[in-house]
Amino acid sequence: MIPISSDLHLHAVKVEVIALNRLELDQIRDVNVMLFQEERLISKIDQPDLIALMLRIDGVRAGFKIGYGRENGVFYSAKGGILPIFRRKGYAKKLMFAMMQKAQELGYHTFRYDTFPKHYREMLLLGLKEGFEITQTDWNDQKKDFRIELSVSISEYLNRDSAALFAETAESGQSDAGL
Repeated sequence: MIPISSDLHLHAVKVEVIALNRLELDQIRDVNVMLFQEERLISKIDQPDLIALMLRIDGVRAGFKIGYGRENGVFYSAKGGILPIFRRKGYAKKLMFAMMQKAQELGYHTFRYDTFPKHYREMLLLGLKEGFEITQTDWNDQKKDFRIELSVSISEYLNRDSAALFAETAESGQSDAGL
């Protein structure tokens, strides 16, 4: 028999996805600087149907996602990330799911983002794993990398993944406050 230390404390992790308005964006700037080494969140905050989400885990700001509406029913996820200590636990998917729900409520039908595989390989892999299609590629001289655009139908994604996402959450004992 293996003894179990009495110092071991297991607790449920409290996960919150919180919608921010334009005046509250400063709450994610420090996370943005840690992830991207820049103050700028996105080029222009005054975008139609701006959605900004902050991820908190046990009260700690752990990540964010920010995006906005485009023409022809497309919602564009402009930027986001999860601090390294919280990665590979499904939180990026939770943020993406929450953003898609809000975008669908606003009438958007396509969810789109782009990534640079040399710099953000995980986002390319996440999109492909989640059923996104590569819809465009081009070279970006500034990043010296290919820009890969990925898209998915919001309704198809939400319908396919909602049951699985919430089943995973229930099994792990995580709270979905804010979703």
